[in-house]
Amino acid sequence: MITVLPVLKIIGSVLLWVLAIVAALLLIVLFVPVCYRFAGTSEDPEPHEDPDLDKVKENLSGYFSFSWLFGFVRGGISYPDDPAFKVRILWFTVTGRNKPEKKKKKKNKNKNVRRASSEKSTDTENGADAESKSETSDTSPESEHKSLFGNIISKLQGIYDKIKKVFANTGYNVGILQSDEFKSAFAKAWKQIVRLIRAVAPHKWSVNGTVGAGDPEKTGKIMGITGMAYPLVLNHVNIRPEFMNYQMDIKAAAKGRIMIFTVVAVAMTIYFDKDIKKIIRMLKKEA
Repeated sequence: MITVLPVLKIIGSVLLWVLAIVAALLLIVLFVPVCYRFAGTSEDPEPHEDPDLDKVKENLSGYFSFSWLFGFVRGGISYPDDPAFKVRILWFTVTGRNKPEKKKKKKNKNKNVRRASSEKSTDTENGADAESKSETSDTSPESEHKSLFGNIISKLQGIYDKIKKVFANTGYNVGILQSDEFKSAFAKAWKQIVRLIRAVAPHKWSVNGTVGAGDPEKTGKIMGITGMAYPLVLNHVNIRPEFMNYQMDIKAAAKGRIMIFTVVAVAMTIYFDKDIKKIIRMLKKEA
């Protein structure tokens, strides 16, 4: 009994250390944010009378990068320099590796053998093809038309059945959407969606440049849309209009942080909410 107690103490202390390490790692994963950064540019410094979409595409450039756990995990993508999305853990590239080009081995002997065999087989194949074409030329068009017609009929029947099912359940679904249970569930879900959008949205972003659509009316509509969103884009967007010519000279940049704990909390809240589950079950149920 005396010898067992020290062993149990050692096992207990090891388990406590393991639990402490797991808890610490879990807290780090949940509360260390994922930092991301984005920047894009459309270089078109001089206005021009005719639209040149090819030139605009050629002058497009941008990048997106992220880092997590103090740079332990990082990655990103760059256009047009490096369009493959890469993820790195320390010094190791997990995804987006540049695959080495496979060297093509030329085997002249095999090619000669294949050529000789193909030349021999073509003679026999030509005769067989001529016979098969003469036998099937009378029946193949009819069979093809029948199969095509049958596929079209089956697809139309499936679309008709789906539309009929939707109309049959319209009254039932409208009743659910007008119920108090749906209003309560929608309010809860919308609250969590807004919470998620705020957590994911960049805390610093800006759009600057000059935009011209070649026509005062079209350019005015673009500026009008910007004006409608003025409370949201205040101190973030600075667009100068070019009314008489075409121009697309824009620079955009953004950076933010995503807390994994917030994403998990929103997902768990929506998943385990009783009202939301009830509405989903009712919508899945047919009238």
